[in-house]
Amino acid sequence: MLTELLPQGAVQVGEARGTESDTPQLRLVLDDGNGPAQYLFWITRSYGADRTCPPSPIGGDACTETALPDGGHLRLYQAATRDGEPAGSKVWSALLTGPGYQMLLQEWNREPLEQGAPITRTDPPLTPEQLAAVVKDPRWRKVLEALPGSLVMVTVPPGTTIGIGGGFPSGGEWYPRTAPTPAP
Repeated sequence: MLTELLPQGAVQVGEARGTESDTPQLRLVLDDGNGPAQYLFWITRSYGADRTCPPSPIGGDACTETALPDGGHLRLYQAATRDGEPAGSKVWSALLTGPGYQMLLQEWNREPLEQGAPITRTDPPLTPEQLAAVVKDPRWRKVLEALPGSLVMVTVPPGTTIGIGGGFPSGGEWYPRTAPTPAP
């Protein structure tokens, strides 16, 4: 499904894990005729992970946040070259967080798994808006529903802080968590 949402081109899959794991993941290289680009995609059940833009993005970075009508949150991040990376390296990402799940799509303008690999194109293939469209595709709901572990809802009284697989805000709202597996 991911490759259907990416630009046309030659695809080489480096790693793929399905819903039998807690975090389905796909790492691939796509060459759309303008140079290879690396992609990493994963979806997982999530509870309280950081999803906001940093208060001061590192020089050359850009970050935007959007609250979605369904209660979800979308963060688009464009990171510039970091120490130890070739000049011109870029990694752009879309992080979609919703009730009980998180989905990330990252793209590079090089093949970052190879230490010192040069950039292969000026920018990654997708714009931030196109990255957002990929993670917001409603077909990902089927993947989320196939993940191991059921969701149960718990209420948190105002002023209470709990942590189950990560921090939860307090305030008496509903928060999902994975039900514990019964002992044999």
